Amino acid sequence: DDPTPLGEDGEVCEKHGEALKLFCSEEESLICCICRESRAHRTHRVFPVEEAAQDYKVTLSRLQSLKKETEKLQELKQAGELKHQEYLVCIESDGKTVSEFKQAHHFLEEQESLLLAQLNELEREIVRHQKKHKTIFGEEIIFYSALISAGEEKCKLSHREFLQVRPGGLLKKECATCISPFLPPLFLSAVNVNLDAETANPQVIISEDRKCARWDVTRTDVLHNPKRFKSSCCVLGCEGYASGRHFWDVSVEDGGIWAIGVARGSVRRKVDLKLTPEEGIWALQGDFGQYQALTSPVTPLPISCTPKKIRVFLDYERGQVEFLNAETKDSVFVFPSASFSGERVFPFFKVLLAQLTLDS
Repeated sequence: DDPTPLGEDGEVCEKHGEALKLFCSEEESLICCICRESRAHRTHRVFPVEEAAQDYKVTLSRLQSLKKETEKLQELKQAGELKHQEYLVCIESDGKTVSEFKQAHHFLEEQESLLLAQLNELEREIVRHQKKHKTIFGEEIIFYSALISAGEEKCKLSHREFLQVRPGGLLKKECATCISPFLPPLFLSAVNVNLDAETANPQVIISEDRKCARWDVTRTDVLHNPKRFKSSCCVLGCEGYASGRHFWDVSVEDGGIWAIGVARGSVRRKVDLKLTPEEGIWALQGDFGQYQALTSPVTPLPISCTPKKIRVFLDYERGQVEFLNAETKDSVFVFPSASFSGERVFPFFKVLLAQLTLDS
């Protein structure tokens, strides 16, 4: 690494002619001491160049744990291939045994046919799983290897070159969004969802901590604004998402009618909404203990053990909206690939004679 602070090797501010010794984290740019006191940067978080570079390198150092996970994936892939070969050898052996039984015992022909059919189906299933696992592990290994190589190269740069490349945010985004949904989410954690009171229908009461929404028969006096749901007892989360993989958990009740999921930012607010993907809403509904996915038409869900806490999972790039039992991690329903049309989507909630509570 270059020990010379930025600005002392000739790099100066084009506006003020001062050495570029500071790094603005909001603008992700090098600035001088005069820029620091200007209106444009006065409220921003600013760090010395050496400290900023060190922070970014801490982020890159986490690639070592990623490298270990890649090695584990490689071992799992090899073990899986060996197991598949063992299964195929067993199938071949069983096939020979069936052929011998056919020659010796005519009355076992019906049993032979049944066994052969089962073996063929098992072989096809093994081949399907083999292809699936090869694809999953192969994609992950390629991605992790490329990410590790890129990170190791960036670590070799000088302070100035390192900050100008700006790897931190990009690496975080890639790590969070490119991991396969079939593997444990190594970097994925629950997002902190707060309810946006400005979108809440007048009959939807929002708690002070913005974690609970409940229905009330009395309409409260609220300010009119274009964001507010007028006819439907709905409310959105404060933060929307236009990329990445995210999840949040919601505690639900057996009674009343409620719905949870995601909605496009352009969802209509002043009409009695029909909760369907065509309207820009992907949601799961509880109707006095009966669950249904709000597809077109509605898909009833025969859930033997009614979840008390539901996890909403969003993968923006894949257009995936999935609902899981937050306690058992069993999948409840997955919507067909959704089209968000490049729009930001928000956590969506509906309550009628019911209450919903977000995990903190």
